[in-house]
Amino acid sequence: MAERWAIERAVRDAECPLSPTGRHLILTLLTWTDHSTAVIPAQFSPSLTDLERATGMARSTIAVRLNQLEELGWVVRLRPKVDEARRKKARTAYRLRIPPMSPTGPATEPALVRQPDRLGPTTGRDSNTKHRPTAGASTKTSQRHPYIQGANGYCAFPDCGKSAPLH
Repeated sequence: MAERWAIERAVRDAECPLSPTGRHLILTLLTWTDHSTAVIPAQFSPSLTDLERATGMARSTIAVRLNQLEELGWVVRLRPKVDEARRKKARTAYRLRIPPMSPTGPATEPALVRQPDRLGPTTGRDSNTKHRPTAGASTKTSQRHPYIQGANGYCAFPDCGKSAPLH
């Protein structure tokens, strides 16, 4: 078992692969640990609400980061069963550790990958173009409705089918 100070040094190290929010969460969890074992005693085990207050992060961010830290090997969580948590108010037990190094280097967090731009025409109302009735058209044949951008530049309003320049 690693001691608290060794984990702190590993987190503060320049080559630590964790994101700033991951580092902040681990350093916050370390404030509750026993300094010699890096285990949070049961009576001090923080809830998500406690972690939210202590870090200033959103609850969803904390949940995502805890899952990532567990996958990377920085945190080991022992979760109680749902009925025990409700009836006996049992909490998650945390044990912090330094993950083993892989032969290619330290484990890294998942990288953000840019998704390709959406292909095809957009749908929905185009707020940039205004309805312009065609000159000389009778009110019966020209429908008065907002231009709704559809496929290939034609209006998507039911039974219209005019191109964008005609609106």
